[in-house]
Amino acid sequence: MRSGTAIALLLLIPLLASAAASDEVGLISRESAYPVAETVERIESTLTAKGVKVFARIDHGREAASAGLDLRPTVLLIVGNPKVGTPLMDAAPTMGIDLPLRILVWQDDQNRAHVVWNAPDYLATRHGLDAAATKALAPMGGLIEAAIK
Repeated sequence: MRSGTAIALLLLIPLLASAAASDEVGLISRESAYPVAETVERIESTLTAKGVKVFARIDHGREAASAGLDLRPTVLLIVGNPKVGTPLMDAAPTMGIDLPLRILVWQDDQNRAHVVWNAPDYLATRHGLDAAATKALAPMGGLIEAAIK
């Protein structure tokens, strides 16, 4: 009986750790209705149309291939608006580690695209700000979600 309980616990630990980790790290994750490349294009065009600057696009999949490695399509966008980010970094200079915002678009093993970014309330907590301080970041989630539907 004891070994059965131990085995059951061992099987549950990864599931519990995974659930806790996603809540703890403050990630917002959504599935996209489009493949990775189209998802990235849609997010970029939606954000730039609203005045959000795309500072960088890092294609992890392409970089892996250039090193002779395989990686499913995975692209990181670094985006932001200095008018929004500067006051946050002025209030908490450590925000500079999380700003500009990062949006990760990746493909799972069933060819579905996923989009992940940091939750504004997580960033507030992480950098010792009240939730109202990062309120200006909240519309980003709505823009991302509109782009991937």
